[in-house]
Amino acid sequence: HTTHTMKPHTTKSLLRTPRLALAMTSLFALPCVAADPAAVLPDESVAYMEMDSQAFYKLEDHPVVKALPLKDLEKLMLKMSQSSPEENEALKKKIGEAIGVPYEEFEKKAGRMALSIHDLKIPENPSPENVGGEVSIAYEFDGDEALLGKLFDVIMTETLAEVEKQAGAKGAEMKEFFGKAREMFEHSTTEHGGAKIHVLKLKDTDETKGAPAFLREWAYAIHDKMILASSGQDGVEEMLDRLKSGANTGSLAASAIYKKDHEKAGKSLALASLNLETILGLVEKYALPMADNSEVDVKKAWTVLGADKLQSLVLAMGTEAETVDITGLLTYSEKPGLLGILAIPGPGTPPAFLPKTLAAASYQQIDIEKTLDNAIKLAAQIYPPAEQAVEIGLTAAKSQVGVDIRKDILGQLGPDFWAASQFSDAKKDAAPPAAGASELAIMSLLGVNGVIGVRVKDSKAFGLALDTIINKVASREAVFETREYQGFTINNVKEAPEEMPVGYVLTDEWLILNLGGPEALEQVLARLGKPGDDGFFAQKAVAKTLDSLRGGQMATTAGKVSDYFKSTLGTLEMLMKQAAGSGVPEIPFDELGKLLDVPLIMVDKSWLENTHFEYRIRIAPPGE
Repeated sequence: HTTHTMKPHTTKSLLRTPRLALAMTSLFALPCVAADPAAVLPDESVAYMEMDSQAFYKLEDHPVVKALPLKDLEKLMLKMSQSSPEENEALKKKIGEAIGVPYEEFEKKAGRMALSIHDLKIPENPSPENVGGEVSIAYEFDGDEALLGKLFDVIMTETLAEVEKQAGAKGAEMKEFFGKAREMFEHSTTEHGGAKIHVLKLKDTDETKGAPAFLREWAYAIHDKMILASSGQDGVEEMLDRLKSGANTGSLAASAIYKKDHEKAGKSLALASLNLETILGLVEKYALPMADNSEVDVKKAWTVLGADKLQSLVLAMGTEAETVDITGLLTYSEKPGLLGILAIPGPGTPPAFLPKTLAAASYQQIDIEKTLDNAIKLAAQIYPPAEQAVEIGLTAAKSQVGVDIRKDILGQLGPDFWAASQFSDAKKDAAPPAAGASELAIMSLLGVNGVIGVRVKDSKAFGLALDTIINKVASREAVFETREYQGFTINNVKEAPEEMPVGYVLTDEWLILNLGGPEALEQVLARLGKPGDDGFFAQKAVAKTLDSLRGGQMATTAGKVSDYFKSTLGTLEMLMKQAAGSGVPEIPFDELGKLLDVPLIMVDKSWLENTHFEYRIRIAPPGE
């Protein structure tokens, strides 16, 4: 037995974007040609995903997509994979020649896809070795078996050639492994309802005895412009029967969870869902009894928090005429207790004083004191002594600092909240943060400045209570250093980390907390209390996009897409610097950042309803 260690440069090569993947990406953006694949898949889904390829194909002319430099981004991806547009076109030509169909024509032969993990098999004594399930896939394909076989062959040949080219000796080993893998399966065919089914069974050998059950048998058939594949012959036969009957009874599309997901998400190009009702039901059945103890009734906690009421977790993507939406959903039979503690008086009003020079801003309403009371009551349902313990703690705090925390601090705050952020130039010449560095250190190097504002009901009373607490711990002069800015006193914490200054400002209406440099704070203070209708949320593109979303929101945020990209890429670059020498691929962040400096805005809202929690991001062009 010989142990091989993969060298860093080999790992780096394998992690590069293969040009084959780029050549095949268009196959996932193709016009559909047959019935809904979700109506063919079986019910009892634990997780599923689907994609409307026809809609993706048409996105080429969408205003949001047209704002992205797709051709330049593709060139950059090819450059990262040590390839070129010419080589990519040559690869497409090679694929077309191998399958006997011009590549441009082949693109039109595939369509929508749906995949489902279903029918979990849980024995009496579950373990990773004996827990199983089924996987089924339905994929529109206007071709025959011969075409599909040629496609698989050319993909495998080109993939192995690419791996061998980039990984050297290790690539040759992988090529040998895949060659042996083919020999591990027995291939046979059978018929069902006039359709030919291909069955691949893993041979029972010493090398395969540890393979999971769902890998031991796979089957597929091509029928009525559809590729049907499943982790078992029975699954393919079931899908064929449903396809032939034309009915969707017992299918994924007919299931209650599928209908609710789509009702809440709206029209989607792509959607993925986890069936929490089934997954958490299994946790409740098998895991909770093992976690139970004498001090806390785990089953009661599970019910009080509302885990038994959750139904699905959904991520979807859709479009409107001028916008692209990304939606996250948490659906439930009734509002879980954990979500029920939030006391939200209303959607709130966007602050007019937030300047349009900000990178992003948000606002919402929440009643802090009532939310705290709700949380204490919820905790008491799980553990009755909790309510008394909190009261004892608050009483003790009052005797120590001389302030009623609930009444004089929490009771004075809210319900209006807002936040603002700005990006200054990232400190590119600074040394990368050490492994395990705090998020504050990374944010500082990225030049992120954040400001949070909370409405204060009685500023003088709140300020007196705050000073009483500070002076009880230490003198104000020992804790804060102050400076004046346009009539406002900025209090900065002396002992705050150098990489991330922390401070606050107390005005007649707002308690403003500052994290990072002074840029965002000074921009807000300069406009505070001054009239004007040219604020951040009054910008035409932002206001128009907000108006296009339904009202009643729990929270709202808006910003420039380029700034979000800037923050994300900056974080990745810092992390890559930390991992330098670990075999990670090199990414031209500066070049990528310039390409992603696009004229798009992004608005997100969240809603807390009786049947679901919804979070929706809407990306839109800047408008006039």
